[in-house]
Amino acid sequence: MAAKGSLRSRTWWDDRHVLAFACAAVIPKASFAGDLEQALLGQKLTGTPFHRTILAEAKKHGLIVQDDHHLFHTSGDQRGVVLWLWASNGYDCLLFFLWPEGGRNRVQLLERGTTVEGPGTDCVRGDFFWRKDELRIAGIGSASGNWSWPELLAYRESDGRWQKTQAVLMGDEVAGDTRFARTKHGIDPDHVLSRVRVYPDALSACHGCPHRLYDDKYTFQRGQFTRTSRRRLPTPLATLEDLAALEVAGRRREFAKRVGPRFEGRLWEALARDRKLSWHFPQPKGKYSWDWGKRFELNGTWLVSLDGKAGAWHVVSVHPL
Repeated sequence: MAAKGSLRSRTWWDDRHVLAFACAAVIPKASFAGDLEQALLGQKLTGTPFHRTILAEAKKHGLIVQDDHHLFHTSGDQRGVVLWLWASNGYDCLLFFLWPEGGRNRVQLLERGTTVEGPGTDCVRGDFFWRKDELRIAGIGSASGNWSWPELLAYRESDGRWQKTQAVLMGDEVAGDTRFARTKHGIDPDHVLSRVRVYPDALSACHGCPHRLYDDKYTFQRGQFTRTSRRRLPTPLATLEDLAALEVAGRRREFAKRVGPRFEGRLWEALARDRKLSWHFPQPKGKYSWDWGKRFELNGTWLVSLDGKAGAWHVVSVHPL
């Protein structure tokens, strides 16, 4: 069952394979995978006939109710394919792994869940690595709307079936990106890079508010993903949270030294009254834009502005709204 070489339109590293996909899963009729295997007898795992067969079987089982190829997606080639099938209700989908073995095409459901259940449903999209009896996933899980979190999944093949051996859920309710590291030769599936959004501790933040940003690194060894490092990014929010932590600890002298005499009194008073954080527009444009914003509302009554550069942010304004 081992596959050699690189996947078309994908990077490769030795005989290791990466497939990009998105997934969640409904609980399908038990016969869907088996019926798809039978329907794929003698077919290649690529091309128009292959995709027509998938659509026909999905319609037969009520997973797709119309001829819409946008409701499923495949990644890979003849040596192995990930099938992502989005159900017609708009919330549920199926993730399958298809691979040739013993003169026939095998089909197995990998994950199941719904996009409305929240963390733990294994609704993941990202890098999918396959080598011999190993499957590894480094991607982003999502439930609905803008809820998402980095996630790592590992599988091991035994007696012709893939069994999940590890699931790592990173960050709080909202998170960032996770992917395999890249080298000049392609991907490196033994190392994972993850940017995680985490709720602040010293400030009370809503789901859509700015969050702390961390860059995490994971290593895959002895069959497990293990986090090897974590670095907090020097965002304006990180500076404001450090100041809030000083107020909580009652360290007024250190607080005054960091803020300066012009705004020390107002900011201390604002944080002492309420540390409920909300966003304030305009914010920078682009990815993680809210997390790099420099203007913050405290309980809707104070506006705090910072300026400077990464690692050297300073308070430039504190005034009531």
